[in-house]
Amino acid sequence: MLVEPEEDRMSGEDSGEHRDFRQERFYEEGVAGGMLAVEVEEFLTSKASTWLLKLGTLKEDGWPMIVPLWYQWSEGSFWVVGRKRSMWVDDLKREPRCAVCVEELAHPRIRKVLAQCVAEVVEGPAVAENSAWLPVAEEMACRYAGADGAEQLEPSHG
Repeated sequence: MLVEPEEDRMSGEDSGEHRDFRQERFYEEGVAGGMLAVEVEEFLTSKASTWLLKLGTLKEDGWPMIVPLWYQWSEGSFWVVGRKRSMWVDDLKREPRCAVCVEELAHPRIRKVLAQCVAEVVEGPAVAENSAWLPVAEEMACRYAGADGAEQLEPSHG
C-alpha cells in the first residue's frame, strides 16, 4: 500500500523551542516548531527506528479509525502492508484520503511527522509471494522484528 503525502500537507514537528523557518522546514500554518526536510528524511528512514505509523481512515459508516502499522519511507511515500482481512485497506480503496502520524516518544522533545495523504492500493491487501515490492516489506519487517523479521511476513502472503 502506497500512502503519498499531499503537497503542503506534511509537517515535521519538534516540540522544543519555536523556530520559524517556513522556507526551509516542513511547516504547516499554525503548527509550532518544524524540522528541516533532511531531518524529516533522517527521522523517517532511521534504521534504529521501531516507531509505528498511525494511519487514520474513515469507515464506510463515516466513523474514523486509527490503526498502528509498520511502515517504510521511500522516495517521498509511506509504504504499509495490510493483512488479508485488514478492513482499513477496503476503507482506503473506497476513500483514499487519510492521515498519518509517526512519533518518537522517547526523544526528550517528542519529535513527530504528521501528514494528510492520498493512498493508492498498489497490491493486496496482503503482500503476494512474488510481489515486486516484497523487498520493501522484508526490509520493514527486519527493522521491526529483527534479523529474522522477514519470516513474520509469511502469514500475510496470499
